Amino acid sequence: MNINQLWSVKTLRKLAILTVCIFSYFNVSAQERVDSLVIYFRQGYSIYEPDFHGNKERMDAFIKRINELQCDSLHNIAKVSYIAGASPEGLRANNERLAQKRAATISDYLHKHIIFDRDAVEVMLRSEDYIDLTKMVEASDMPYRDEVLEILRTYPREKMVNGVMQNPCKIALIRLHNGEPWRYMLQHFYPELRRFKMMVVLHEPTPEPEPVVEPTPAPLAPTPEPEPEPAPTPEPEPVKPTVAPAPSWTPQALIKTNAIGWGLAVSNLALEVELAKHFSFNLPIYYSGVDYFAENRKLRMFGVYPEFRYWFKERDGWFIGAHGGMAYFNYALEGEWRIQDTGGTTPALGGGLNVGFRMPLSKKHPRWKVEFTLGAGVYDVHYEKFVNEKDGPKAQGTFQKTAILLDNVGVSFSYSFDLKKRNK
Repeated sequence: MNINQLWSVKTLRKLAILTVCIFSYFNVSAQERVDSLVIYFRQGYSIYEPDFHGNKERMDAFIKRINELQCDSLHNIAKVSYIAGASPEGLRANNERLAQKRAATISDYLHKHIIFDRDAVEVMLRSEDYIDLTKMVEASDMPYRDEVLEILRTYPREKMVNGVMQNPCKIALIRLHNGEPWRYMLQHFYPELRRFKMMVVLHEPTPEPEPVVEPTPAPLAPTPEPEPEPAPTPEPEPVKPTVAPAPSWTPQALIKTNAIGWGLAVSNLALEVELAKHFSFNLPIYYSGVDYFAENRKLRMFGVYPEFRYWFKERDGWFIGAHGGMAYFNYALEGEWRIQDTGGTTPALGGGLNVGFRMPLSKKHPRWKVEFTLGAGVYDVHYEKFVNEKDGPKAQGTFQKTAILLDNVGVSFSYSFDLKKRNK
């Protein structure tokens, strides 16, 4: 065997050893599985509520997956880490206690259903989770986004002022543009921060690779044949982490009044409640008991007009509605007759359709809104005619007719508020 043949044998041996080591490394790495769990909490709560935001479905599915993997004797939990957090509103000390209680609650629950070593657990508490909040703002188109990001990135979280520990970042966010960005984040981002996030890494050890046998060169062959490379173990499909659902829709209610009604000296108030993302119920009430500066000039009435509305967007914009109507009436306009519902006890009854448009008064104050409405209806009217003078006699008896009336004309101003708080 010459020098070139010896060099080739040594080279092939090193390549064979290197190849086995590389495949052994990838086989070990491929046996790691990662699974995750997210549990949400109500604002200020640390108890586990299965029926809240789909917690039960995610918890049961997570426990089932981990237990099925652990039934395979080769799998074991190598690492457990979780983050328990709270949203930034509220006192820092209260948020710290809340995050600790949430971590303990879910950890204790999981220990009853999954076997893993507590010493392998890594815990991170985020009493005020500005890290994920910054990511949410970056990915959003919220009002004053750039100004909010500047505060989150540059303002300190703690600062001693006159012997009192303060949070300049939170203070600046609350004061920015009269609190509009803060209220937006409170509604859209903070519910996502009230959560417990857990990640589990499972490991399947692989047997030690067989020792490499050095190839024996053939006496007459110019170069020895290398041993065939071992086939790599196929990688298992990764377990997809559970995707947390988006925060649930929060209904609103509005208190409203019609400026046109007040212009006619008819006092009025309305309450509108959102029933679903595109549906609402509106209940206006009108009342007037005064004359227009003379006995023979008046529009006295009491009316109620319940209405169901369909909104083409989730909130504000164009809508169509169907309403009912009931109105007692007594009116005179300096003519020959005064008209009153029969006996003062027979209101006009009917209903109709209407269309309208609503929008915020300004971006700075989105809860104050203005609404324009136009509608008409068909009514069954029973009425009496009286001579239009003080204590005038009944002149022509009792009448009945079916009338088409313009019964819903409004320019209304309203204030909206949430029916329930966003959950922490």
